[in-house]
Amino acid sequence: MYPLAPVQQGMLFHVLEAKSDKGVYWAQGLYEFDGVLDVGAMRRAWELVVARHAVLRTGFVWEGVPEPLQVVMSDVEVPFEVHDWTAVTDRQAALDALLAHDRAQGFDLTKPPLMRVHVITDGTGHHRMVWALYSGLCDGWSVPVVLEEVGATYDALCRGTTPELEPVRPYRDFIAWLGKRDRAEAESFWRDYLAGFDAPTALPVDRSVRDHWAQSRRRVELPQDLTTAVMDLARRRRVTPSTVIQAAWALLLAAYSGDDEVVYGLTVSGRPADLPGVESMVGVFINTLPVRVRVSWERTFADWLGELQENQVAVQRYEFTALSDIKRWSDLPRGSGVFDSIVVFGNYPQALLPEDEDSDDEDRFGALDSIEQVNYPIAFAVDLEDTLKIEAEFSTGAFDAATVDRLLDQLQAVLATAVAGPDRLVREVTPAPVTGWSAGAAFDGPYVGLAERFRLAANDFADRVALRGDGRELTYAELGERVARVAAGLRAAGVREETRVGLWFERSVDLVVAVLGVVQAGGTYVPLDPALPHGRLRDVQAAAGVE
Repeated sequence: MYPLAPVQQGMLFHVLEAKSDKGVYWAQGLYEFDGVLDVGAMRRAWELVVARHAVLRTGFVWEGVPEPLQVVMSDVEVPFEVHDWTAVTDRQAALDALLAHDRAQGFDLTKPPLMRVHVITDGTGHHRMVWALYSGLCDGWSVPVVLEEVGATYDALCRGTTPELEPVRPYRDFIAWLGKRDRAEAESFWRDYLAGFDAPTALPVDRSVRDHWAQSRRRVELPQDLTTAVMDLARRRRVTPSTVIQAAWALLLAAYSGDDEVVYGLTVSGRPADLPGVESMVGVFINTLPVRVRVSWERTFADWLGELQENQVAVQRYEFTALSDIKRWSDLPRGSGVFDSIVVFGNYPQALLPEDEDSDDEDRFGALDSIEQVNYPIAFAVDLEDTLKIEAEFSTGAFDAATVDRLLDQLQAVLATAVAGPDRLVREVTPAPVTGWSAGAAFDGPYVGLAERFRLAANDFADRVALRGDGRELTYAELGERVARVAAGLRAAGVREETRVGLWFERSVDLVVAVLGVVQAGGTYVPLDPALPHGRLRDVQAAAGVE
């Protein structure tokens, strides 16, 4: 029994906040392997590897103790199920159903093991395996370590020999290492680093929602020439490729939020170099830390990269700090997050990757896909192998897929502009699709109010589509009719010039109708965020003079 690592604390906090100990922070890996399947050997291989790593026999307790603890069981039964799909015709549909059913089960964090294994065979000698687990057990580095050990153990058992694996250092040694860090020094650093920062950097979301458990993914693969150019720029400026990509995201954040200083989360490996044997340890070492970036608009992009690199080096000296502590030491109000976007860079031991092409073993596991649930509006996972690949895991409550596609396109455009002219000023690298919205010629005609402008447009373009959203579209004529009805109702209710009308809507067609209706009635609209707690909403209404 021992304390939790920082990222485990954060995960457990979100689990409890979601009022469920199931269905959150799960991960599923889908793998393939060939050969004659020995079910008994495969089951035994998993049992031996789970027995070897205490973290795979770990559960969590938080009630009746001063602080949450992880509890290691001496022995567990590994949930292992074999599915024979020889007679199944639509195997993809069956796989989708299996994955969905497995996700729906979730995990009871008090009852280890917090993992399940499914082996799927179809009679062809080609097999698939699903490894589902609670994300608070293994990070991205640990997964291939476990899979390589399972593969090696399975091979040995099939040959009738004893598996020969190197001794492994237990995860509790890392927890002990964490306990020896200088928290006072870390507190001093983070207080100074985040001084004056009092709100997460705004994202170009389509809707405001309270949680982000419903997720989807979009992906872009950079062309080989752009990948090479990014790597070359990083080498010439003596920075990491991740710094170049973070610079591009920081610029996008600044362009969308209008802030010169932005904050995003950066996931770090967290494996201390001064802990012998750490590279083969299994557990959660990663941590996600806030990176605060001041966009130096008048510096060259190349010089600014050096500034960002120094910033990240400073942050990573204190990468062991729990995010909950960092937030507590900041000026952020209670209930607010530190950041709404995170960037993750793949950094796994290449010799241990399941798809290692140099392996002589036929029954090695090849990675097909992975799904992991997080609770942030958007997270960018960057694969730096071969060509650069950027995958956006995003909240479907907050973002439309089209918006995320646009962000990925703009991220790629920023990188292309930056590597083509790194001696340009930073402000010249800002993405054109963002700056272009306000780059038109100045209008010097007579002032016409919004209500009158809309009336004129409705007359001139009555049959044209004025609004698309929520799976429907309205012409200017249809929109005008709805706006007129809303305005008439508001006037009947006593709305007059400068009357303040609160609008409690998600981003939607109805919100646009309501805004135009208030304006046409002569009132002043006050947008109210549906994601705010009711107490905070009352405060906003009172401050804005909304009755």
